[in-house]
Amino acid sequence: MENWYENSPKMRGGNYIYSNKVVILVHIVASLFRIGLRQTVGFIKGYLQQVGKGLAVISYSQASRRFKKLNIKINDCRVDKNNMEDIEIAIDSTNL
Repeated sequence: MENWYENSPKMRGGNYIYSNKVVILVHIVASLFRIGLRQTVGFIKGYLQQVGKGLAVISYSQASRRFKKLNIKINDCRVDKNNMEDIEIAIDSTNL
């Protein structure tokens, strides 16, 4: 969470508010849960409220544009629905 906001020096023409890590996080959550970017941004806002963090969240349109510029592909590593077995999900809250 310490890298939530962009810390780069001021540039001409405007600066990013959110770091690339936030952009990637939004897209990983969207891919993992198979939800749209609007829903993902709402999910992350709700999560941050639940844990008591007063961080602003990037808009879905800005997240989409920035992710395209990063040229990163997120691989789908989910379990095949046709071959469902018991799975466990762990969420680590380190550095929150």
